[in-house]
Amino acid sequence: MNIAVIGRGKVGGGLADRWERAGHTVTRIGRDGGDASDADAVLVAVPSGRIAEALGKVSGLAGKIAIDATNPFAGRDEKYESLTHQVKSIIGGPVAKAFNTNFADLYDQIDDQRVRPSNLYAAEDGARAVTEQLSHDAGFDPVLVGGLELARALEEHLMGLEARPLERASAASFTAMQGRENSSAFKQDECRRFRLGAAMPIDLTEYAEGINNGLAEGTFCVLATCGQRGPDVGFKGSMQVFDKDHLCYWERTRSGHLANLRSDPRVGVMYFNRERGKYLRMYGSAGLYEDGPTREQIMTRTPVPELEKDPERRGIGVLIRVDRLVEPFGGVKQEREGDTVGNQG
Repeated sequence: MNIAVIGRGKVGGGLADRWERAGHTVTRIGRDGGDASDADAVLVAVPSGRIAEALGKVSGLAGKIAIDATNPFAGRDEKYESLTHQVKSIIGGPVAKAFNTNFADLYDQIDDQRVRPSNLYAAEDGARAVTEQLSHDAGFDPVLVGGLELARALEEHLMGLEARPLERASAASFTAMQGRENSSAFKQDECRRFRLGAAMPIDLTEYAEGINNGLAEGTFCVLATCGQRGPDVGFKGSMQVFDKDHLCYWERTRSGHLANLRSDPRVGVMYFNRERGKYLRMYGSAGLYEDGPTREQIMTRTPVPELEKDPERRGIGVLIRVDRLVEPFGGVKQEREGDTVGNQG
C-alpha cells in the first residue's frame, strides 16, 4: 500500500517506520508540504492547531482515505465536532480516528509483547478496512469502538476533559502488553465497555511487578491522606500490591498519615515509573491492622529494608481497598462496582 504520512514527529515517524518494515511504501511529508497523489491512504499526525495549515500544503489529497491520529493538545477549531471531522472537511474522503491513544514512545516495545497491544479506533465504513490493516501492520490489534461520532471521545480522554463516553472506558491502548488475554471475547467486551461508558473492574495484577519493586527501582509510591490536622503527602517505600484490588504498606512511623487515617480512611496513591511507562493514580479507603493475620501478611510482604527500619516490628499493617484507578496519559480506567469513596478526580 502507498501511504502518505503527514507529520514527522514521534507518531508519524514511528508509524512510518513500522509500516515500511511491513512492506508498505511510505511518503513522509513534513512542514514544507508535499504531494499525496499516489497515496492509497493518508495519516494525519500534526499538532491539532495546525491541521488546516499542514493539509493546505499537501496536494493530491482530495477524496483520499484518511486516518487522523491527532490529539487536541494544541487546541481545536470548535466549528467541527472533532479534529477528525475537521480533517474530513478538508480531504473529503472516508476518515477514521486511530493511533491517538497509543504512546509513541512505546512503539519500539510492541514486538516484544506476548500479545498485541490494542488500538482503539472510530471510523466511517469506507475507512475501516484500511485502518484495520494498517493497525495490524503496525503491530496492533484494532478495536472498533463505533462510528465517527466517537472520534471526539477518543480525543478528549487524554486531555482529562468531560468526555463521559470515554471517561469511564477501557481505553488501554497497551492493555495487551500487560498480559491480559487477547481473545475475541475480551476485545468484544472492551469495545462494549467503551460504548456503554462502563468502567473496567479493579485489577492491579498488571501493575504488581512495578509497584512491588518500587523500593528497589527508586520509584516509590506517594501516599496522600487528610485528617483533622490537614493533608499529608509522603513516599511509602513499603507499598505493595496485596491482591487484585488491594494495596498494602507497613506504617512504621506512626506519624501524620496514621493520625489522618484514624479520622478519615480515604487515601490517594500515585505511582510513576518512566522506565516502565506507568503513571497511576489510585483512590480508595484504608483499614488499620494492629494485630492479627492480616497484619502478619502485610508484614511478610514488606520489603526487608523497610522492616529493618522497624527492628521491634511495632508497625501497623495498612490495607487499602482500591476503588478507582486512572492512568492519566495511558487511558486505563478501572472502578469498583457500586459506591466509591469521595469525589476523586
